Amino acid sequence: MTEKEKLIEKEFKDIDQALRRAAQTAKKLAEQTGTPYVVTKNNTDSLQQPVITYKE
Repeated sequence: MTEKEKLIEKEFKDIDQALRRAAQTAKKLAEQTGTPYVVTKNNTDSLQQPVITYKE
């Protein structure tokens, strides 16, 4: 793996971690304020639709 590829891989890993932190913060805030939110879970089988859960 080249240095450029390593940098790109690290950047995508950092982006993923930042998005996960933002989602956790948004979920916590929604729960604290009683705001409804939607949670989706992608299935590994591409033929199935994502599982969507509505939280109040």
